[in-house]
Amino acid sequence: MSKFLTPLICQKVEGSKDEWELHEPLQYQSDLGGLITVESGYVTDFASTPQFAWALSFTKDGLWDDIAVVHDFLYGGKVFDRAKCDAIFLEGLKVLKVPAIQAYPMFWAVRMFGQKFYDGAPTP
Repeated sequence: MSKFLTPLICQKVEGSKDEWELHEPLQYQSDLGGLITVESGYVTDFASTPQFAWALSFTKDGLWDDIAVVHDFLYGGKVFDRAKCDAIFLEGLKVLKVPAIQAYPMFWAVRMFGQKFYDGAPTP
């Protein structure tokens, strides 16, 4: 059963607009991807949502913070193909009990618009 094994512990990067640094590892046990560990020191911007979406309750942060960090990490690490990264994102939204009315549009947004972020992520 998919679940987060550790809490998200992070702090805003001094002087940055919207970057946060993990102070402890974040571990997620995924039915789709196994144990995923985002190491301490990893920097994230949480969900990369455009500002117009904020009016629709799709803000950069919310119930989805933990899985947004994992998704950023998966895109950057390219351990899985993009479709699997996005499926793990949806799985995590469900684990975090993000209401379906928000979870599915978030999932479809990353499916439709995430390619440039996946392609632009540095390879390990």
